[in-house]
Amino acid sequence: MHTFQEMLAAIAAGRAVALAQEHCVRYYARPGVVYVPMSDGPRCRWTFVWRADPETELIRAFAAVTGDFAASRTAS
Repeated sequence: MHTFQEMLAAIAAGRAVALAQEHCVRYYARPGVVYVPMSDGPRCRWTFVWRADPETELIRAFAAVTGDFAASRTAS
């Protein structure tokens, strides 16, 4: 499997199981696939990724804002 869509097709066909993040329930719902919450599992972490060349002031500003927002969410 090379893509998330291929993984979902394999799951729906009964050929695979996988771990997925919670947002997949909302954005990747499809017939034949059931998402089961794992409340005792580790929290997933996200990071902002961009192409290094050319890095612009706008990208650096967006990264700073997202970092500040993420820090404020984990502090509370």
